[in-house]
Amino acid sequence: MSRPDLLRTWIDPIVDDGEALLSELRGRTVLVTGASGFVGTWVSALLLRLAERGVPLRLLALARRPERLRERLEGYLDLSPLEAVVCDLTDPSSPLPRADLIVHAAGDVSVGGDRASLEAILVRSVDRVASRGAATGSERMVFVSSGAVYGPQPADCPGIEESFPGAPDSCGSDFYGNAKRWAETVALTRTAATPTEVVVARAFAFSGPFLPLGGRFALGQFVGDGLAGGPIRVRGTGEPVRSYLDGADMAFWLLTLLLRGRKGRCYNVGSPLPLRLIEAARRVAGLLRCEVVVEGGPDGALRYVPSTERAERELGLRPTVDFETSVERMRIWNGGTFP
Repeated sequence: MSRPDLLRTWIDPIVDDGEALLSELRGRTVLVTGASGFVGTWVSALLLRLAERGVPLRLLALARRPERLRERLEGYLDLSPLEAVVCDLTDPSSPLPRADLIVHAAGDVSVGGDRASLEAILVRSVDRVASRGAATGSERMVFVSSGAVYGPQPADCPGIEESFPGAPDSCGSDFYGNAKRWAETVALTRTAATPTEVVVARAFAFSGPFLPLGGRFALGQFVGDGLAGGPIRVRGTGEPVRSYLDGADMAFWLLTLLLRGRKGRCYNVGSPLPLRLIEAARRVAGLLRCEVVVEGGPDGALRYVPSTERAERELGLRPTVDFETSVERMRIWNGGTFP
């Protein structure tokens, strides 16, 4: 395997398994908003690989700076089906293209910042995309929401289900979770009386190449620390529980929801396999050969793990890339040596 073949090698097993489903994208125009982010990059990469393998399609990659997507994928995939769309979704004067299918993955994942700005990014942008899709005859749209819409997960809940009745405190500090919940309602309301079908994907935590090495993602911090020689620093006690779905799996799940998810239905997108943060740090340290330091301090959410029974039962979706393999891909992608 040579470095230019990395993405093809990682994506091809998923395409092989889902070939019959993914062939339904033949001849379609797919709009991916937030195309330069983690989710958008993986969805775009999967679509481009499909095109390489003989499924003709048109990819409209929309972002404020879509050249970032091109920079990431240049030399790894044939980018000829990709059409960059420079657009700020918070600017009502910025035109939106028409597409057959829409993956709306745009949205700032920051939990801080000015609330009016976050409302524009997380809610009004969804309104624009869903309204435009309905007005121009888009067939289907998958809206990438978040598991944050459930609010705090009870400690005795092994995996939170889509029917969970909880929610973030509307008068509390979780503006992000509330905004995503609000945006789900907006997307479904704007398309309710139209032929455009909307499916909601409630995203949890992910792993794999393109995950930022730093910022608010604990796994990204662990890998970044390890690649710098360590130690891997665990903020808090390390006892909170998370789960991680590889980016290639995530992209396939989202395209499956786009094509086969039930109209007006929500599906958790993530791994059902729980992992304490301290254990995740130790596994990363084992792969990157460095030490782990637990710094102490306050913990974040104590548990953030989905039940994916609905996605498996209705759509046959399950993780295919294990945690260690996904982390190893992160190491390789970010400059590490490879076989």
